[in-house]
Amino acid sequence: MQAGDVDVMKSFRCCAFALCALLGGAHAEADTLNVPGDFPTIQAAIDAAQNGDEIVLAAGTYGSGGIVIDDGLTVTIRSSAPGDPEVVAATVLTDADDADLLVINETSSDPVDVTFDGLTIKRAPVQTSDRLITIESASVRFLRCTIDGGSATLPAGGMFWTDRGANWSRTACEFDRCEFIGDVGEMIFSETDLVWTDVKVRDSNAQATFGGSLYGSLDIHGCTFRNVVPQRGAFLEVGNRGSDADWVLADSVFEDIPGTGVRADRLLLRDVAIERCGSAVVGNFDGFVDIAVAEIDGLTVRDCHSFAGTDSGAFFLNIREELTARNLLFEGNTGSEMLIHAGTDRQPGGFLVEDAVFRDNVVNDNVLEAHRSGVYRRCAFERNTVIGLEGYRSKSAVLAAWGLSSNGSISRLDSILVEDCRFVHNRGGRAPFAITKSHGDPIVVRGCVFEGNTGVFAGAVSVGSEDALASHELDDPWVRLENCTIVGNTGGLAGAHLGSAIYVNSTVADNVGVQAELGLAPARITDSVVVTRGLLPTVVAAVGQDPADSEIVSSYSLVPADAQGTSTSTLVPMFVRAPSDGGDGWGDDLSTPDFDESLNDDFGDLRLRPGSPAIDSGSRGIMRFFERDADGNPRLRDDPGVPDAGRNGLVDLGAYEFQGVTCLADVNGDGLVSPADFTAWVSSYNAGGSLADQNRDGRVSPQDFTAWVVNYNAGCP
Repeated sequence: MQAGDVDVMKSFRCCAFALCALLGGAHAEADTLNVPGDFPTIQAAIDAAQNGDEIVLAAGTYGSGGIVIDDGLTVTIRSSAPGDPEVVAATVLTDADDADLLVINETSSDPVDVTFDGLTIKRAPVQTSDRLITIESASVRFLRCTIDGGSATLPAGGMFWTDRGANWSRTACEFDRCEFIGDVGEMIFSETDLVWTDVKVRDSNAQATFGGSLYGSLDIHGCTFRNVVPQRGAFLEVGNRGSDADWVLADSVFEDIPGTGVRADRLLLRDVAIERCGSAVVGNFDGFVDIAVAEIDGLTVRDCHSFAGTDSGAFFLNIREELTARNLLFEGNTGSEMLIHAGTDRQPGGFLVEDAVFRDNVVNDNVLEAHRSGVYRRCAFERNTVIGLEGYRSKSAVLAAWGLSSNGSISRLDSILVEDCRFVHNRGGRAPFAITKSHGDPIVVRGCVFEGNTGVFAGAVSVGSEDALASHELDDPWVRLENCTIVGNTGGLAGAHLGSAIYVNSTVADNVGVQAELGLAPARITDSVVVTRGLLPTVVAAVGQDPADSEIVSSYSLVPADAQGTSTSTLVPMFVRAPSDGGDGWGDDLSTPDFDESLNDDFGDLRLRPGSPAIDSGSRGIMRFFERDADGNPRLRDDPGVPDAGRNGLVDLGAYEFQGVTCLADVNGDGLVSPADFTAWVSSYNAGGSLADQNRDGRVSPQDFTAWVVNYNAGCP
């Protein structure tokens, strides 16, 4: 076909289309236009194409450049075999003439719909134009394409520029099963609805930044971004100037990216993995992921790092306003000031973090820091190390909550709930959980476990600063601990807490502090058990009658005599298994790097054993707060068949409610039936204890010996 034949063919097609419409509205069938078989150039085929046609390119390099598609055309441009990688690699579009390779709908107001399938789009070694592909007010799909940026540096812009055009409608741009390699430069998708599915970006060793400003929507699924160095700003930057749309990033992987990875106003992250990445940005409120409002469900961050050194402001995940996050894993990350920094813009909003694990991370300041009211539920903080930056050590922690006002001073920080979380073998910082706030409602820590932690100030919880302890009062407590177990922790000042606190139905045992084993500043203890190091549990003789000058006010609780200052009596053992540090102290001794002393730490089983004086010895008021113990078992559970002398409706002391005797013959509670249980039965019989009541008639009598023999012979289940 000659060039002169093109106009004739187009005229013929127009007539044929009109005739079909008059005869019943039937559509002409799409044609296949072959290049170079039917047309010498891609542009010639485009000029001849009608809506729905396919332009098929034979293998080869097409380097004329300046391809223009407009006038409302709907067309597909593809290789001869889009599913064959060898054919895709051999069918190349490039800007050899140093001009824009593709210009789609730059001047026309009619909608254009173009699909590129199974092609390699490659930038020339030398390019002086500021972009390679321009798309305006069009719908464009790239399917199974390779986008090759080569190795030269772009003077400005990048390989793609999309925007709204003459008709002011947004562009729709989709990449499906494509691969980006080389130095693709800064690709700017503005006023664009962008979809990436199963896309790979790899081996872009210099200057590859995706984004710019995107006033549209973003949907990224199943993509892999590997070994890419951002040009400036973030690797993926979307919606940073006023858009309120949500962007979705799901089922995708980021690997070996050293700078800021994602920056957005609103972003939904689902099932995203980030490995061996880091933030090279030094400065406040930046991170590998920097988002104003984020919703996360499924995020794994492993073996990542920061280039910030000892400077501040290097956050791996920076949330400026609002965060809802579930199913997180941060493991083996190092060097950041913080892994998660939330609420820096001082805007209204809150935070919810659920089902998160932070393990074996090393940070300079905090693992997670929030400046908003929020809920942290079912989170595990295990074996993290907080170094503590110079000037920040007074606020560093594994989990930190700080109230900020508009001028940066401390303000009220109410409605903080930390629930069903575990803090185990963390080291450094002022405490595993630290709060700075003004006077207001107490922070609630419920159903949490603190075991084997080491803090500069406190072993478990620190509220306020050590300089402000004199202002802490029992009438204005800063933290409330409910259903918590605090065991084997070490604090530079206090073993358990720093700051005024309330303990409700909690168990505190064998913590170590230089100045106090329990805490500094006043504490109110209700329905709890406190066991200090080296002392047997003791019971307050005059329950609720506390000396006026005592810093610890206890009611319906078991506390040591030296803390309470009242007469005491020694109790029988109350726990199923008492905690033990193995004789070498709690935790690992860093002065012996070849041996980990924490391996023999046994935090015990702090559930109540039969006959414990903590059973049915609490108050009735606890029920207005919660109905279940630290195991989720119901409170107010009695041993069936044993009346409690009119004290029905009383909770047990401590974090665990006794759930009843399952093996009556095991009187000493060691899990075995042996002759030692007879000795234990005799002791209980002589004391009139409930364990001697083997026939469960509510009385201790000689008939119980016969019953014990029967139970002994029956054994335990």
